[in-house]
Amino acid sequence: VVLVSFEQRLKFLAKSATRVTPQKMIDGANEGIKRLGYIHYFAHSIRNVPKSIPHQNGGLWIGSVKHVFMPRILFPNKPELNESARTAYYTGLWVSGKREGTAISIGYVGESYIDFGKRMMFIPIFLLGYFFGWIYRYFVWKSDSHLIGYATGTTILLFSAIMLETSNIKIVGGVTTSLLAFLLLQHFASHRFIRRAMEP
Repeated sequence: VVLVSFEQRLKFLAKSATRVTPQKMIDGANEGIKRLGYIHYFAHSIRNVPKSIPHQNGGLWIGSVKHVFMPRILFPNKPELNESARTAYYTGLWVSGKREGTAISIGYVGESYIDFGKRMMFIPIFLLGYFFGWIYRYFVWKSDSHLIGYATGTTILLFSAIMLETSNIKIVGGVTTSLLAFLLLQHFASHRFIRRAMEP
Protein backbone atom coordinates (compact mmCIF):
# COMPACT_ATOMS: atom_id res chain seq x y z
CA VAL A 1 0.00 0.00 0.00
CA VAL A 2 1.45 3.37 -1.02
CA LEU A 3 0.79 6.19 1.42
CA VAL A 4 2.68 9.04 -0.31
CA SER A 5 1.03 11.62 -2.56
CA PHE A 6 0.69 11.21 -6.33
CA GLU A 7 3.03 14.17 -6.91
CA GLN A 8 5.74 12.60 -4.72
CA ARG A 9 5.39 9.34 -6.61
CA LEU A 10 5.83 11.09 -9.97
CA LYS A 11 8.93 12.92 -8.71
CA PHE A 12 10.37 9.62 -7.46
CA LEU A 13 9.71 7.91 -10.82
CA ALA A 14 11.26 10.78 -12.79
CA LYS A 15 14.35 10.78 -10.59
CA SER A 16 14.67 6.97 -10.66
CA ALA A 17 14.30 6.80 -14.45
CA THR A 18 17.56 8.73 -14.88
CA ARG A 19 19.46 6.16 -12.80
CA VAL A 20 18.43 2.95 -14.56
CA THR A 21 21.19 0.47 -15.42
CA PRO A 22 21.00 -3.03 -16.95
CA GLN A 23 21.84 -4.57 -13.56
CA LYS A 24 19.03 -2.62 -11.90
CA MET A 25 16.63 -3.90 -14.59
CA ILE A 26 17.66 -7.50 -13.82
CA ASP A 27 17.34 -6.91 -10.06
CA GLY A 28 13.95 -5.29 -10.59
CA ALA A 29 12.72 -8.24 -12.66
CA ASN A 30 13.82 -10.68 -9.94
CA GLU A 31 12.11 -8.61 -7.25
CA GLY A 32 8.98 -8.44 -9.42
CA ILE A 33 8.86 -12.23 -9.70
CA LYS A 34 9.25 -12.55 -5.92
CA ARG A 35 6.49 -10.00 -5.42
CA LEU A 36 4.21 -11.87 -7.80
CA GLY A 37 4.56 -15.05 -5.76
CA TYR A 38 4.27 -13.12 -2.48
CA ILE A 39 5.52 -15.94 -0.25
CA HIS A 40 8.44 -14.20 1.49
CA TYR A 41 6.50 -12.97 4.55
CA PHE A 42 4.34 -16.08 4.61
CA ALA A 43 7.51 -18.23 4.74
CA HIS A 44 8.90 -16.22 7.66
CA SER A 45 5.53 -16.54 9.44
CA ILE A 46 5.78 -20.32 9.14
CA ARG A 47 9.27 -20.16 10.69
CA ASN A 48 8.11 -17.92 13.53
CA VAL A 49 4.64 -19.37 14.30
CA PRO A 50 4.16 -21.46 16.42
CA LYS A 51 7.87 -21.76 17.30
CA SER A 52 8.11 -18.30 18.90
CA ILE A 53 4.52 -17.01 18.78
CA PRO A 54 1.49 -19.30 19.22
CA HIS A 55 -1.31 -19.66 16.68
CA GLN A 56 -3.98 -17.04 17.29
CA ASN A 57 -6.99 -19.42 17.12
CA GLY A 58 -9.05 -17.10 14.91
CA GLY A 59 -8.00 -13.86 16.57
CA LEU A 60 -6.88 -12.18 13.34
CA TRP A 61 -10.01 -13.08 11.37
CA ILE A 62 -12.35 -12.22 14.25
CA GLY A 63 -10.50 -8.91 14.63
CA SER A 64 -10.96 -8.15 10.94
CA VAL A 65 -14.73 -8.69 11.13
CA LYS A 66 -14.96 -6.63 14.34
CA HIS A 67 -12.96 -3.83 12.73
CA VAL A 68 -15.49 -3.52 9.89
CA PHE A 69 -18.58 -3.55 12.10
CA MET A 70 -17.22 -1.10 14.67
CA PRO A 71 -17.43 2.35 13.02
CA ARG A 72 -14.90 4.79 14.44
CA ILE A 73 -17.63 7.37 15.09
CA LEU A 74 -19.18 4.97 17.63
CA PHE A 75 -15.91 3.43 18.78
CA PRO A 76 -13.35 6.26 18.89
CA ASN A 77 -10.79 4.04 20.67
CA LYS A 78 -10.78 1.51 17.84
CA PRO A 79 -7.11 0.71 17.10
CA GLU A 80 -5.55 2.12 13.95
CA LEU A 81 -4.64 -0.24 11.12
CA ASN A 82 -0.93 -0.98 11.16
CA GLU A 83 -0.22 -3.82 8.76
CA SER A 84 3.56 -3.33 8.90
CA ALA A 85 3.60 -3.72 12.69
CA ARG A 86 1.57 -6.94 12.37
CA THR A 87 3.93 -8.24 9.68
CA ALA A 88 7.01 -7.40 11.76
CA TYR A 89 5.53 -9.08 14.83
CA TYR A 90 4.56 -12.38 13.19
CA THR A 91 7.53 -12.70 10.82
CA GLY A 92 10.26 -11.42 13.13
CA LEU A 93 11.49 -9.16 10.30
CA TRP A 94 11.88 -5.41 10.11
CA VAL A 95 9.55 -3.99 7.44
CA SER A 96 8.92 -0.45 6.24
CA GLY A 97 5.88 1.23 7.76
CA LYS A 98 4.05 4.54 7.99
CA ARG A 99 7.25 6.47 8.65
CA GLU A 100 8.57 5.27 5.27
CA GLY A 101 5.24 5.97 3.55
CA THR A 102 4.00 2.42 3.08
CA ALA A 103 2.19 -0.50 4.69
CA ILE A 104 3.28 -4.11 4.16
CA SER A 105 1.07 -7.04 5.05
CA ILE A 106 1.59 -10.78 5.24
CA GLY A 107 -1.55 -11.36 3.20
CA TYR A 108 -4.78 -13.10 4.13
CA VAL A 109 -3.39 -16.56 3.28
CA GLY A 110 -0.47 -16.12 5.69
CA GLU A 111 -2.75 -14.61 8.33
CA SER A 112 -5.01 -17.66 8.01
CA TYR A 113 -2.00 -19.85 8.77
CA ILE A 114 -1.11 -17.68 11.79
CA ASP A 115 -4.66 -18.06 13.06
CA PHE A 116 -5.28 -21.76 12.48
CA GLY A 117 -2.14 -23.63 11.43
CA LYS A 118 -1.24 -25.50 8.26
CA ARG A 119 -4.38 -27.64 7.99
CA MET A 120 -7.19 -25.52 9.39
CA MET A 121 -5.96 -22.39 7.54
CA PHE A 122 -7.90 -23.53 4.48
CA ILE A 123 -11.27 -23.17 6.22
CA PRO A 124 -11.34 -19.32 6.29
CA ILE A 125 -9.80 -19.22 2.79
CA PHE A 126 -12.57 -21.55 1.53
CA LEU A 127 -15.26 -19.47 3.27
CA LEU A 128 -13.84 -16.29 1.75
CA GLY A 129 -13.85 -17.91 -1.69
CA TYR A 130 -17.44 -19.06 -1.13
CA PHE A 131 -18.39 -15.49 -0.16
CA PHE A 132 -16.77 -14.14 -3.35
CA GLY A 133 -18.65 -16.75 -5.38
CA TRP A 134 -21.94 -15.82 -3.70
CA ILE A 135 -21.37 -12.12 -4.45
CA TYR A 136 -20.62 -12.85 -8.11
CA ARG A 137 -23.60 -15.16 -8.50
CA TYR A 138 -25.91 -12.70 -6.74
CA PHE A 139 -25.06 -9.80 -9.05
CA VAL A 140 -25.17 -11.92 -12.21
CA TRP A 141 -28.55 -13.45 -11.44
CA LYS A 142 -30.29 -10.67 -9.50
CA SER A 143 -29.35 -7.70 -11.70
CA ASP A 144 -31.92 -6.35 -14.14
CA SER A 145 -29.23 -6.58 -16.78
CA HIS A 146 -26.90 -9.59 -16.91
CA LEU A 147 -24.27 -7.35 -18.51
CA ILE A 148 -24.29 -4.99 -15.51
CA GLY A 149 -24.36 -8.00 -13.18
CA TYR A 150 -21.27 -9.52 -14.82
CA ALA A 151 -19.50 -6.15 -14.74
CA THR A 152 -20.32 -5.57 -11.07
CA GLY A 153 -19.36 -9.07 -9.93
CA THR A 154 -16.14 -8.99 -11.92
CA THR A 155 -15.20 -5.56 -10.55
CA ILE A 156 -15.58 -6.72 -6.95
CA LEU A 157 -13.50 -9.85 -7.61
CA LEU A 158 -10.75 -8.00 -9.50
CA PHE A 159 -10.24 -5.51 -6.69
CA SER A 160 -10.39 -8.07 -3.88
CA ALA A 161 -10.10 -11.79 -4.58
CA ILE A 162 -6.88 -11.79 -6.61
CA MET A 163 -4.85 -9.77 -4.10
CA LEU A 164 -3.15 -12.45 -2.01
CA GLU A 165 -0.91 -9.81 -0.42
CA THR A 166 -3.85 -7.94 1.14
CA SER A 167 -4.47 -8.23 4.87
CA ASN A 168 -7.70 -9.91 5.97
CA ILE A 169 -8.81 -6.63 7.61
CA LYS A 170 -8.67 -4.85 4.26
CA ILE A 171 -10.21 -7.78 2.39
CA VAL A 172 -13.23 -7.95 4.72
CA GLY A 173 -13.59 -4.17 4.89
CA GLY A 174 -13.10 -3.62 1.16
CA VAL A 175 -15.47 -6.37 0.06
CA THR A 176 -18.17 -5.31 2.55
CA THR A 177 -17.93 -1.67 1.45
CA SER A 178 -17.94 -2.60 -2.26
CA LEU A 179 -20.89 -4.94 -1.78
CA LEU A 180 -22.98 -2.28 -0.01
CA ALA A 181 -22.03 0.42 -2.55
CA PHE A 182 -22.89 -1.76 -5.55
CA LEU A 183 -26.13 -2.95 -3.97
CA LEU A 184 -27.19 0.69 -3.53
CA LEU A 185 -26.14 1.55 -7.08
CA GLN A 186 -28.01 -1.45 -8.46
CA HIS A 187 -31.14 -0.57 -6.49
CA PHE A 188 -31.24 3.14 -7.30
CA ALA A 189 -29.35 3.67 -10.56
CA SER A 190 -29.28 0.52 -12.71
CA HIS A 191 -32.79 1.07 -14.19
CA ARG A 192 -31.85 4.59 -15.29
CA PHE A 193 -28.53 3.38 -16.74
CA ILE A 194 -30.22 0.56 -18.72
CA ARG A 195 -32.87 2.97 -20.11
CA ARG A 196 -30.16 5.40 -21.26
CA ALA A 197 -28.11 2.61 -22.82
CA MET A 198 -31.13 1.39 -24.78
CA GLU A 199 -31.98 4.85 -26.19
CA PRO A 200 -31.32 5.18 -29.94
